[in-house]
Amino acid sequence: MPNAPLFYVVRTPENNTEYERLFNLIAEQGVWEEWKDGRHYRYLYRGDGWKYWSMPDGDLDKSVVINRARAGSEQP
Repeated sequence: MPNAPLFYVVRTPENNTEYERLFNLIAEQGVWEEWKDGRHYRYLYRGDGWKYWSMPDGDLDKSVVINRARAGSEQP
């Protein structure tokens, strides 16, 4: 998405503990927002200029990617 770049981390055995911690923070402290296509995502704003969201949202067992984009960008 050249107009809205993002970064992501893929869940691995090596980063699983940190991944689960961030996933749970998103689930517990994130806020629901609607993206431009009508889908809703839960975003975590940590005050560092970034927003974070998991894919898929809400199911730790199925989640394999956590994204981040600059807060205020048009990312899902």
